[in-house]
Amino acid sequence: MSKKKVLSVVLAASMVASAAVATAVTTAADDNVRGTVYFDSTGPLQGAQRNTYYCYMWGSDGSGEIAAWNTAPLKMKKVDGQDNLFSFNVPKTNADGATVNADLVIFSGLGKGQTYDTTFSDSCFGDTAYVLDEVLENPVDSAQTALACAWRNNPQEGAHISITSTGRVQGVGILSTETPESITDAFIQQYEAGMAEGKVGYDNPNLVTDAARQNYIDQINAIIASQPERPTASPEQPTTPPEQPTEWTTSEAPTQAPTEATTQGSDTSGRKAGLPLPADMNLPSKNASPDDVYGGWDGYYNVYYFEAPAEWLTQHTDAKEKDANGETWEIGFYWFTGSINNGDWPGEKAGKIEVNGKTYFYGFAPTFAGSIIWNNGISDRVAENKKFKLQTEDIKVDDPALNSLADVVYEESDGAIDGVSTAGCLAYVSSVEQVVNGLTGDTQDVYKCKWKFFDPQTGDTTETALKNEDGSYVTVSGDAFGYALLAVNPYFDMDYTHVNEGVEVPTDKPVSTLPPAADPTKGADNNGSTNGTGAANTTGGNTQSGKTVNTAEGAAVVVLGTVLFAALGVAFVARKRRESEEA
Repeated sequence: MSKKKVLSVVLAASMVASAAVATAVTTAADDNVRGTVYFDSTGPLQGAQRNTYYCYMWGSDGSGEIAAWNTAPLKMKKVDGQDNLFSFNVPKTNADGATVNADLVIFSGLGKGQTYDTTFSDSCFGDTAYVLDEVLENPVDSAQTALACAWRNNPQEGAHISITSTGRVQGVGILSTETPESITDAFIQQYEAGMAEGKVGYDNPNLVTDAARQNYIDQINAIIASQPERPTASPEQPTTPPEQPTEWTTSEAPTQAPTEATTQGSDTSGRKAGLPLPADMNLPSKNASPDDVYGGWDGYYNVYYFEAPAEWLTQHTDAKEKDANGETWEIGFYWFTGSINNGDWPGEKAGKIEVNGKTYFYGFAPTFAGSIIWNNGISDRVAENKKFKLQTEDIKVDDPALNSLADVVYEESDGAIDGVSTAGCLAYVSSVEQVVNGLTGDTQDVYKCKWKFFDPQTGDTTETALKNEDGSYVTVSGDAFGYALLAVNPYFDMDYTHVNEGVEVPTDKPVSTLPPAADPTKGADNNGSTNGTGAANTTGGNTQSGKTVNTAEGAAVVVLGTVLFAALGVAFVARKRRESEEA
């Protein structure tokens, strides 16, 4: 019985009891909210893909981040009646219940870029942030830039004060954990380390003299002195958002799509009950003690399929990895989230299936995996092989709204349906772009991907989600991902109302021991490499204050296993932002 069905039974049994539960849940949620911030998207970030904006927050005191970059918990809500105004309730804790003293924020628009690191305090609750025309340098790499952000009613907060690698003092906001001296000394320490390493752009000793130090401190003090006095207490929280410009127009609420799937038991739509696996493919066994390894992982895996470009299979075969049996890797499969991954690049050898004369590859990733990358199975342990490496973009798989299937559904439903899961779907190459790897400086080809729903038992594909007879989409609740509605796979019962009902799925496939968190000093999460050789992200992310955020497209996880589980229990491991990325 599905979670949705269980709730229905409870409601039918006792409306009074369910009302009490709802009240308790609402109260608990409210108790975890520090306050609400707003974002005006007018300007360079206006027109984000599907009007999707995120509010990434973290604490300068080391308390961590609210949630991983551009994941569902950070998605902002559009304020009713305002096309360009979005809100975000700032939680006190992260998904693990740990307190996060967030005082830095980056606002980003899907496909439109992001703001610079922006300071905020309790006085900003109820206030609106907006983007300025001012371009700021990345402190670590001045070739990287981002737009400044400010608050309408808190001019003392805004772009975080920093000193760039060119010696430029910029920004307006200083954190409670900082002083002009601490900011300056941190810059000098970083710059001197860069000089010692021979880092590009770190070659001017005049920037770290005693005279330069005092000049930086004086400039920062001047910035602080020019600001109004900071409030000593948090203002009263408004019950409505601040008044907005009159030129903003009111948008109509979309028509709601059906919320109940039409498939029960024997599927009249033609979908197959259970999981999208060929008859001879075994599932990885459930991890017996996931909490001991990952702290909250449900222990299950997702399967992803890939249609590889012909040149990946036929070119430079001598440079490819070999498995334990001496057989050549045709395709590599790499998954990662934060510093946790499935080993050094190129990851693991992808499985292969033949369906109606066509070859497809597949890989299993644990349900907490944030991103996957397909590659041609070539590492760079042999230096001359480095130039032969080919790979897809960083494909995010932790948000059901960020993929090509979701784009189709979103547009056709006028925004009523948020996303589509790509678990069990087929990725294929849609274009090839040349990018500069932000970590290595190398120019390389990156293969961008789109998705198709896929039936690995027949080879059938489609880009249309399951529909009712009236042409409306069949949907399921997306509460586990922070969305209202998700469209449904047309081939398989991926909402897990029943899982492999009446079907015996073998789970005796041996699973290689999943690796522990990689050593962060090895440059993990470099878009698919623990040795700094992965491709730079190609979808518009910027590096901010030495922290890089990932804006790659992708989709959310749906549990892959032979038993039902509560998706809300999945704990996502926060991604470690890369040191450098294409602006």
